[in-house]
Amino acid sequence: MLNKHTCICGKSFASVYALKNHVAEGWVGSSHHRSPECLPRLGIAYIISDASHPNPYQSLFAAHTMRVVSMSSDDEPSTSVEEQYETAAMGSLNRIVPDNCEALLSSDSLSGLMALKRVCMYSDLTA
Repeated sequence: MLNKHTCICGKSFASVYALKNHVAEGWVGSSHHRSPECLPRLGIAYIISDASHPNPYQSLFAAHTMRVVSMSSDDEPSTSVEEQYETAAMGSLNRIVPDNCEALLSSDSLSGLMALKRVCMYSDLTA
């Protein structure tokens, strides 16, 4: 079984503290970081529905869930996760909805709005 505290250089450590010290002591540009297998996993989900349909149960076009790797070994800023799910949702939306249709995307957080603006800015879309 893979050690919970492994660096991408191959060395294993007894604690997160020891791993962080190892990464901090590495030269700039050297390959040291917590290995992807050791990073926490997060779950994301989204639905795509027709908001104008009178029956919300019949308005569903698509629903998707997926696991994503955290970008941090300590905590995950929600903007990073929101960018990942919004990018996936917009890709699905592009495949399902005809061109020149309007889409209303909603999120319950300010970080969702900021992520949406970034995704749209890099995709030549309007937020």
